[in-house]
Amino acid sequence: NRAFVMLFMVTLFYFTAIVIRGNVMLPYFRFVSGQVNVYSWFNGFGLGALLLGVACSTPVSIRMGKLNLFKASMILTGVFTMALLVLPPTATIAIIATESLRQFAFGLSGPILWAMMGDVADYGEWKTGRRASGTVTSAVVFALWVGLALGGAVAGWLLGAYGVVSDAATQTSAAQSGIVLTGSVYAGLAFLAAAAFLFLYPLSSEKTRSIAAELTERRKSFAKA
Repeated sequence: NRAFVMLFMVTLFYFTAIVIRGNVMLPYFRFVSGQVNVYSWFNGFGLGALLLGVACSTPVSIRMGKLNLFKASMILTGVFTMALLVLPPTATIAIIATESLRQFAFGLSGPILWAMMGDVADYGEWKTGRRASGTVTSAVVFALWVGLALGGAVAGWLLGAYGVVSDAATQTSAAQSGIVLTGSVYAGLAFLAAAAFLFLYPLSSEKTRSIAAELTERRKSFAKA
């Protein structure tokens, strides 16, 4: 089931990226920008934009299709994540504005990931005659937890490799560069990896509608029998 494999990999990189980014932003404001008091504003505006993105997800996906919106969401999220690399650490307004755009783009994908589990279960039933909704859900949740663990581990490894000392008052220039790279380039690449697997996901809107219609007819024929 190619759709199942692709959804598993998307989920894995999706949550890996979230944790990598999330684990380094407090060190960024603490050690790179030197404006740790801005961190709460950064999170507050980001959360508001995230909720707005989630609210807009369904109407936008109706127009664009779930798969197209998910691809666009991951690409935009990756680009806005990487934008941290070129923003001056003291450009507070630009950093918060970019984070708001990033979180809005990310929020658009929120409901889609879970909706796609039903599409994958339909695809499996259409292809094999057996429905495995529980297996699909369990595997995706497993990928979620692996992604969360992997993201935390990768963030720790990267920061350690660049010489970041968490209880230090200041960090070396190499450590500061590592914080910026981890929160921008590495986290952004993980989001783009999720987008890359979506391009290999075989279920377009037209395909899912066709499968759903055929399954409905099959079930009607089984009921009659």
